[in-house]
Amino acid sequence: MSQVWRQIGIMHEQLSASKGALDKLNSIEAAGLDEMKRRRTATGNRAHTTVSTNHTAHTEALSMAHYLARSAAASFDSSRGKPRLATLPPPKREA
Repeated sequence: MSQVWRQIGIMHEQLSASKGALDKLNSIEAAGLDEMKRRRTATGNRAHTTVSTNHTAHTEALSMAHYLARSAAASFDSSRGKPRLATLPPPKREA
């Protein structure tokens, strides 16, 4: 029984770390948006294209990071206290 509680504790720490990473990514994203607004105001619309391109790449990277963190959190089965196993599709049968 103590081994189960130990595993639950480990998984809880991992999920907390994932949530912390998501919070950090959100703050980085907010800072990036603030910087984009500041640059646009400081330089006018001529810098808009470059900043928008950089922001798009930044947003895509953040989206992937959010997806990976959510996937990791979703793969944890809290009722069993351990990660869920990935299910593979059945093998194809040859006719």
